[in-house]
Amino acid sequence: MSNFCETCRFHRTFELSLVDRLIRDFGAVEGDLKSELTRMAAEEQQIADAEASRYRLLLRESEVEWHVKPEMSNYCGLDEARNVYYVATLRNRRGECADHTPAAAPRTCATCRHRVAGDGPAQDAREIATRIQLGVNAAALGQSGGVAPLCEKHSNATGCVPCAVQNAYDACPDWSAAASAPSASPMDGWALLQPGGQRGKK
Repeated sequence: MSNFCETCRFHRTFELSLVDRLIRDFGAVEGDLKSELTRMAAEEQQIADAEASRYRLLLRESEVEWHVKPEMSNYCGLDEARNVYYVATLRNRRGECADHTPAAAPRTCATCRHRVAGDGPAQDAREIATRIQLGVNAAALGQSGGVAPLCEKHSNATGCVPCAVQNAYDACPDWSAAASAPSASPMDGWALLQPGGQRGKK
């Protein structure tokens, strides 16, 4: 039997930190946004160090659960719906996991029909620019906010959820295959956030 974690649909592989994903999605950043991302990167390094220490402790005590969802480490998501996060390398040491299920194609946001681009016209860009800082702060806390690309499924009239936050491991349970035609901008007749959380249309 060769049921190794890397070939399983429940394996969550950490590849990019939230900061790296936000930079990838935002593009070039400057000023306050750059400073905020630098601060977040320092915090992420502390989290990574703490998780590495936790992993060594779990290994020493032969435990197989993270106890809290890891932010910067691989894990087994078999029971993540119940908020249980296994240390894959400890739960499946010899590649003999009975719960192994062959992985399908990654559920990337780029291939999901709920992904909408936030690259609307200049008027929208100016409106978005005033919300970048709040969006980055919210993203750091796992809350709604930010700029595109956005997840239409998890966004609403009071906030937008960046794909970088919603689908960190390319395994979103709400993923749905995109149509061949590209999605319209959420700022183009969708839900442009106005001061006070009101929805607006062009």
